[in-house]
Amino acid sequence: MSKRLISVLVILALLTLACIWEQISVDKYLNDIYNQALAIENYVDDITDVNAPELQAMVERLEASWDKHESMLCFLINHKDISDISTEITRLKSYSETNQEQDFKASIKVIIHYTDAYHHVMGISLQNLI
Repeated sequence: MSKRLISVLVILALLTLACIWEQISVDKYLNDIYNQALAIENYVDDITDVNAPELQAMVERLEASWDKHESMLCFLINHKDISDISTEITRLKSYSETNQEQDFKASIKVIIHYTDAYHHVMGISLQNLI
C-alpha cells in the first residue's frame, strides 16, 4: 500500500473516532439535563408551590449540572442553541423564586423540548465528519 492511502485511512479513522466521541459526549450530557428536567416536571405535577425548598434544590442541581456541561456542549453544538437552554434555566430559577407556577411549568417544558430536539440534530452523519 502506498503511504498516501495509509495516511488517508488513518485520517478517516481519526475523524470517525472523533465523531463517535462527539455523539457519545453530547448524548451523555443532554441525557443528564433531560432526565433532571423530567424529574422536575414530574415533581411539579404534584404540587402548586414552585417555591418549595425541595424543588429549588432540584433546580439548583439542574443549574449546576448545566454549568458543568455547558462549556463542552458549546464546543460541540451551536452557541445560540446552548444559550437558549441557559436562558430557560435562568428563567426557571426566577419563576421558582417568585412562585410563578404556570411560567415555571412552561419553562421546564421548553428545557425538555430543547434537550430532546438536540438529540436529533446531533446524530452521527457524514456532514459531521466533514
